[in-house]
Amino acid sequence: MTPKPRGWPRRIGAGSYLLAASAIAILWSIAVMATCLWPAVIDRLDHDKLRWLVAAYDATALLASYPLTTSRLRDLSLSTAWSRWAAFPLTMGVMLPMLCFWSGPRWDNGNGPAPESSGLLKIVAGVVASAIAMMLLNAAIRAYVQAQAAFP
Repeated sequence: MTPKPRGWPRRIGAGSYLLAASAIAILWSIAVMATCLWPAVIDRLDHDKLRWLVAAYDATALLASYPLTTSRLRDLSLSTAWSRWAAFPLTMGVMLPMLCFWSGPRWDNGNGPAPESSGLLKIVAGVVASAIAMMLLNAAIRAYVQAQAAFP
């Protein structure tokens, strides 16, 4: 029997990844919308400060998603070097469906024991969370574009 790795799980399943990635996207969207839509915040910012603040939100989301992505790639028996490409939105748009819906091997591999299978509740929660995340991402990007356009 393989020893259980300590700390961050070396492998996570598709359902767990979908839920966690959706939560990160929802939190990023809420932060951007709060910054761009609340007059008390946006009135204190100029064009450059807004860009830097949103870049800080981007970096935080990237740092939060990096360990998730590497753990998911390990579950799929893929090289974790692919997680570097997740920093680019176009590449992540291609990788995300694979990471969320491609099932990894149901046995232990060189990266650790197999994660537990996602139940129906986790799958439904992940799909609902990802739908909410997509709607909020759209709203956050529109709020950011409108806030940028408001500056002279």
